[in-house]
Amino acid sequence: MPTSVWRIGYDPDLIGVVASNGMSGYLLKNDFRYNGYPAGTTDEGYMPWLAAQPKVLKFPVYDVDRDNIVGYFETTNTVSSQYRMTQEEFKWQLEVLEQGLRSSGWRTEEEIAQELENFRANTKIAPPEMTLDELREAYGW
Repeated sequence: MPTSVWRIGYDPDLIGVVASNGMSGYLLKNDFRYNGYPAGTTDEGYMPWLAAQPKVLKFPVYDVDRDNIVGYFETTNTVSSQYRMTQEEFKWQLEVLEQGLRSSGWRTEEEIAQELENFRANTKIAPPEMTLDELREAYGW
């Protein structure tokens, strides 16, 4: 995207991607840029609109002539009210945050602890995967 301008001299309107069905094709940059937001800009209505969208956003992937849809490109909408971070994603994000805070060198241990606690408190996490025995017990099967 930004490097495309440098490489080819202008900002292309197509983005090369691989669709969820494995087909190669192109996204329309303007469709993808604002996650399909109808107004095409990030005004004050954008974030509430994005939160109301599904947790998986799907964008049509076109052939190079834009005549045919060859598949759909899927991306996770982490702003969606339906989105829940997996346990693995949460652990990874927490580690990245902690490393970043520690490497910055300008935070005290108390500030780092507070930032990590804020992240824990404000992150929606999916429940851990349950085994078949745990499901049976939970649902009385």
